[in-house]
Amino acid sequence: MPLFISGHVTVNGQAVQGASVSAGNSHTTTDGSGFYQLSPSVANGSGITVTASYDGHQQSSSVTQNMQGSATADFAITYSTATPTPTPAPTATPTATPAPTPAPTSAPSGGGGTSGVTVPTIIPTVATNLTKNMTGNTSANAPVNTTLPSAGTNVTATPEPSQIVHPAPDQTATAAPAPGPGLPGWFGQALPYLLVLLLMIAAGTTGYYLGKRARK
Repeated sequence: MPLFISGHVTVNGQAVQGASVSAGNSHTTTDGSGFYQLSPSVANGSGITVTASYDGHQQSSSVTQNMQGSATADFAITYSTATPTPTPAPTATPTATPAPTPAPTSAPSGGGGTSGVTVPTIIPTVATNLTKNMTGNTSANAPVNTTLPSAGTNVTATPEPSQIVHPAPDQTATAAPAPGPGLPGWFGQALPYLLVLLLMIAAGTTGYYLGKRARK
């Protein structure tokens, strides 16, 4: 006789839809709330095994036909859900940067001269000072040729003509003669001013008395 079996299936504590439930030759799946119902044919007093499976995991329960016509079997499937380990992103291999090849430097040619020498750019101020020292002209306003060859130009050095250095005249300081005996130095310097002052006093006094007499 048929036995109506019903119940719920949960997986890790959550009701699942689509879990498979079977008992004998009867099969069904759970709905959105995890509920199922099936009706296998079971003889009175006999038992039947009900099995619920989901995602490769299953659980079984046995029910007995006792003429009541219905039975309940709930299933709680539990299993650990492994979190896949993320694959690390490949690390880019740094590309070696080739070192730049230094440019060859021109070697000086033989023969005792300086032809073939690469002349770097020279600061005009340094060239000015060197030219003044070589020519002996140290005047601040003396014209000096500061035109220099561009960098990388091959030039030949031309020796400067010899300069005749004349000895500087003897400028030994001549000692001033010491003042002779007589008036002190400060008095001699102030004497003209004293004379002018006395003349002014005398003129003022004379004018005063002449004016006084004229009023009488």
